[in-house]
This record gives sequence, C-alpha cells and structure tokens, in this order.
Amino acid sequence: MRITFTLIFFIFFTSVALAQSAALDNLKDELNKKAVYDKQKETTIKVLKQKLAVTSKKDLQRQFDLSLKLYDEYKSYQYDSAYVYAGKLQELSVLLKSPSKAYYSKIKIGFILLSSGMFKETFDSLKGINVASLDDSVKFEYYSLLTRAYYDVAGYDNDHHYTPYYADLANKCIDSAIALTKPDSYDKIYLTGYKKLKNGNLQSAEADFNELINHQS
Repeated sequence: MRITFTLIFFIFFTSVALAQSAALDNLKDELNKKAVYDKQKETTIKVLKQKLAVTSKKDLQRQFDLSLKLYDEYKSYQYDSAYVYAGKLQELSVLLKSPSKAYYSKIKIGFILLSSGMFKETFDSLKGINVASLDDSVKFEYYSLLTRAYYDVAGYDNDHHYTPYYADLANKCIDSAIALTKPDSYDKIYLTGYKKLKNGNLQSAEADFNELINHQS
C-alpha cells in the first residue's frame, strides 16, 4: 500500500512538473513571438513616419491619413505616442475645416485617455460631439467607448448610489452600439454578451461568448 501511494505521489508530481515545464516552454515561445511582433510593428511605424516626413505640408488629407495609421499602430502599443498622433489628428481636422474629422479625433483621444484610466478627461474629450452628424461606423466607435467608460466608472465607484446610475448609462450606450451592428455579426454577439456579463446574466453571457469563439465573420 505504501509503495502504491509512493508511486501515485511520484506520478502526480512528475505530471505537475511536466505540465509546468510545458507551460514555461509555451510562455517562452509567446515571449519570442512578442519580440518578432514588436519588431514588425516598429518597422511599420518607421515606414509610416518616413512617409509622413516627406508628405507635402499642403497635403493635409494625406497627413491626416498617415497620422491615423500611426495612431492605430501605437494605440495598443504605446499610449503616449498614440496620444501625440491623436492630437495631430485634431490639429489637422481644424486645418481641414472638417467638423466630422474633429469629432473623430476627439473619440481617438478619448480612447487613449480611458485606456490610461483618466475617466474625467475621457468624458471631457467627448463633450460637444454632434452624434447625429457621424457616420454609422464612427457612431459605433463613440457609443462603444462610452459604454466602456461608464461600465468602468460603475465598477470603480462600487457603491449603491453611483454604480447603478453609471451602469444604467452604460446599458443605454451599449444598446445604441448594438443597434448599429448587423444581425449575427461579431460585434453584435460580443456586445450582447458583454452587456449580459456586466448585468450579472453569466450563463446567458457564456452562451454568447461560446458562440463568438466559433464565429467566422
């Protein structure tokens, strides 16, 4: 009996050790991939910066397009650099005399501020946006950003007074975002599940997220 227990003990901890070793190997592989991805991103950023540097100062639209691409490259990589290019987008929108681009730039700035945990500044950035004048894709981005902001504030406050208030605002914004999605689209399924999750409907949310895993579009 003692031999059997010892054998089981040995097999168990050997299995654990092997599992940990495999996990470490996977982690190393992912870290190596990150280095490759970062190098690819830096190369892309360098090329975009070179293009922007040789773009005529009079060609405001091309400057705007390239600055937007740089913002997109930086937004999940380096927040401070993304913020710089969001500011450049705002400056160019003024020179282009384009209110729609100015609103779009404010949303981009809001995303970076929220990602940095700056709630008040996020809401300040989004003030004055004429939502009715936005294209549907930009409206979706606007409502999605507000959804995240209100849910985050609700979770941060975590009290009986302000949390329900901000959660209600978040629910209204996410409903507006969902209304802009196509039936059975990735965005619709994701946002529907996200709303259920935030409102405590965990089983129903799980079903949506499981559907999302197998979603092809």
